[in-house]
Amino acid sequence: MIGLSVSQCFADMASGRMNPANVEKVISHTAASTPAHWEWIIQSNRSKQWARTGHPERAEDLFRKFLAEGRISQPRITGSHLPNVPRSGIWVDNEKEVVWK
Repeated sequence: MIGLSVSQCFADMASGRMNPANVEKVISHTAASTPAHWEWIIQSNRSKQWARTGHPERAEDLFRKFLAEGRISQPRITGSHLPNVPRSGIWVDNEKEVVWK
């Protein structure tokens, strides 16, 4: 599976709605280029979207793991198009299903 939203995908994984082992990567709308940028993204999501799961620490741990493994893609960094998040949800089976803006 490929996720299309950092905030929502890590919330899903932290709360058990999605098994992290089934996730290839998360395509982010972020453009973090420094550790300080990543920390801001983590803290912002931890205090909002991830807090709603009741497991913000689990979401943060998963995020850091995916980041260390290179499983968070940032098309904005390379000047590429961003994924459109469909009404059907934030998860797609493979990259062929991603609709790019």
